[in-house]
Amino acid sequence: MPVRLTYLFAAIVLIGAFIHPAIGHAASRGIDVTLKASEAPASSGGTNMEALFWRSIQAGGDIESHEAYLSRYPKGTFAAPALVKIDKLKQQKQLADATPPKPKAPSPVNPAAKKAGQVFRDCPDCPEMVVIPAGSFRMGDLSGSGDDDEKPVHRVTIPRPFAVGKYEVTQAEWRAVMGSNPSKFKGDRNPVERVSWDDTQDFVRLLGAKTGKQYRLLTEAEWEYVARAGTATKYHWGNSFDASHVNNGDRTVPVGRYAPNGFGLHDMHGNVWELVEDCWHDSYSGAPTNGSAWTTGDCRYRVLRGGSWILDPWILRSALRYGDFPNIRLNDNGFRIARTF
Repeated sequence: MPVRLTYLFAAIVLIGAFIHPAIGHAASRGIDVTLKASEAPASSGGTNMEALFWRSIQAGGDIESHEAYLSRYPKGTFAAPALVKIDKLKQQKQLADATPPKPKAPSPVNPAAKKAGQVFRDCPDCPEMVVIPAGSFRMGDLSGSGDDDEKPVHRVTIPRPFAVGKYEVTQAEWRAVMGSNPSKFKGDRNPVERVSWDDTQDFVRLLGAKTGKQYRLLTEAEWEYVARAGTATKYHWGNSFDASHVNNGDRTVPVGRYAPNGFGLHDMHGNVWELVEDCWHDSYSGAPTNGSAWTTGDCRYRVLRGGSWILDPWILRSALRYGDFPNIRLNDNGFRIARTF
């Protein structure tokens, strides 16, 4: 019957004192020594001890073990096979050292790439996000009744899909990343406010460190693209203001209370102003047409879009623009996040 010596290290070494030091040596290198009862050494049988040593090192098959055998039994029964095995192992090692590792194959493209309209989260308490398709739109004062800084109207092409927060970042989501809640109008599902543009940069950086993804604010062009959601009207629902679509009351309300626009995004008008990445410019003359952020110009001010709970309907239009200091914190300033794929 086989007898497997699978004791802990100390026990095996102790047994080795009665059988042979080679067993303890083999066990110390992780070799699982297997013996048959008929092969157990006699109390004073040198040949059996040598055979036991030889059998014990065959499981490991390393150079050092075979050299140890030759050192103890230079003229032993298995000396010749030991020399042959050592020579073979050395040749294998030289070949392995000389052969460069095969380059890793590139990771396959994920066949389950996110599709336009898909909703996802990157972690359980991360903001919910919606995949936005690539596309083209006319940006600016399409009605002709807006401010000069909404002109000239120009075509912008968003070259590839990206993801946008389904809602404005909530107080619970802010607290999960930043550990505090600066808002005046408390409520886990209410948008975080009293945050500055500078604060939002800390948030997206820390959220990225948490998930391993890269987040940012929307660019101004992206913001208007997703706010319009394929429309050319003053608001995503039409040209006439309708209070059933937007919060412009006396305080913030929980996100998602009002119906989404065509891209599935809530509260693009009202609730809180949404900070975006761009620096302020007095007009769209020279503005990027590829959807990128305009980060030259008067960067003492950063752009906000969408209006807030405290403002009149005219300011809640898709085209309206506003700029403010990057370090100012007001109870109607918030944001939503974006992510590039």
